[in-house]
Amino acid sequence: MFKSASYILCCCAVFALQGSWAASPEKGQSVCLLSDPPNQCGQFCLRTLGPMQSKLASIEGKQDVMQTKLLAVQSRLEAQRTSLMSKLEDQTTSLKSELDGQLKGQNTEIQSKLDSQLQAVQSAIKEEKTEIQSKMDGQLQTVNSTLEAQGSKLNHQLQALQSALEAQQVAEQSRLDSQLLALQSEMKALHTNIVNSILLAVQEKLDEHKADLQESLKKMITREDFEARVNETEGKIGAVQANLPALQTAIEHQLNALQNQSGSQQKTLLENLSKMNSKIAPPKFELIGSRYFYIEQNLKQNWSTAAASCRQMGGYLAAFRDEQEWSAVTLKLRNDWYWIGINDIDNEDEFVSVASGRPAPFFLWNSGEPDHLLNQDCVGIKNTEMYDSPCRDEELFICQWDNEI
Repeated sequence: MFKSASYILCCCAVFALQGSWAASPEKGQSVCLLSDPPNQCGQFCLRTLGPMQSKLASIEGKQDVMQTKLLAVQSRLEAQRTSLMSKLEDQTTSLKSELDGQLKGQNTEIQSKLDSQLQAVQSAIKEEKTEIQSKMDGQLQTVNSTLEAQGSKLNHQLQALQSALEAQQVAEQSRLDSQLLALQSEMKALHTNIVNSILLAVQEKLDEHKADLQESLKKMITREDFEARVNETEGKIGAVQANLPALQTAIEHQLNALQNQSGSQQKTLLENLSKMNSKIAPPKFELIGSRYFYIEQNLKQNWSTAAASCRQMGGYLAAFRDEQEWSAVTLKLRNDWYWIGINDIDNEDEFVSVASGRPAPFFLWNSGEPDHLLNQDCVGIKNTEMYDSPCRDEELFICQWDNEI
């Protein structure tokens, strides 16, 4: 019913706005618009539209009432919504505060538990670290003690070997000195004996001639015989005197031969001592291949200072016999520069070994080396190849024990 009334009301509103029509213009008929329906319409029209206008007015009144009620409902709903929003905000704030308190308490509790667990873990780690450190200290002390014992043992052995070597050297030197003294005594005695024998022989000859002269005088020999015998005696004496330089020269030759023999014996003895020394390597040197080398891995020096350091250790800056020895030594080197004992300081492009003073037997130059630039007279190595470099540069170095190469 309400829908029908609304439909009729809408129709009337259309009629009121546009007026009524008598015929559709689309069918070619005229249209009469009513600008004043009460005066322009007849009684039939008024009777027909009157109830509808009354109903329309009633409907409009009801609509106003409904509109008023609707506004009131909207006002109540808005008030309720505002109240609900306020309560919701209060409850949200309260709930948030409560949740914040609970979360804070839980966070505090969790943080406390975590702190306790962390302290427990830290304590356990600290105890374990202390235990490990204690074990490591014990092991280190054991290793140090073992190394000290071994070092002390090696030092005692080295001292014993050095003492034995020194005693042997003293004994050999004593024996050599005694042999030399004995040879000198023998040479002096021989010289004395030879001179005495010669003088004695001369004296005997003189005595014989003197006796002969005396015997001749006794027999009253003639003046001519006496002079002849005197001349003969003087000739023999002159012959003896002429033979004296030859005898002295022979004696000197014998003395020189004895001295040469003594010198050769002394040289042999020194060579034997040198060979004995070569069997005992000094500290820090290690056997690489068939020879002893020392590789300095920390201290960098210029070439001259490095050579002096090797001499202080009992060795020389190193040179190499062949490629096999070169490869064995360079396997132990780092990726760095090392001095070796080869240079052409005296004569350009004549590279000699500082240990032997002879031309170095083995080279393995880098491409383009030696380039003979100014003051590049000393040989160094890097990455298993040789370079000529300025002697003032500071590099690591390699020493050899012997002076054979």
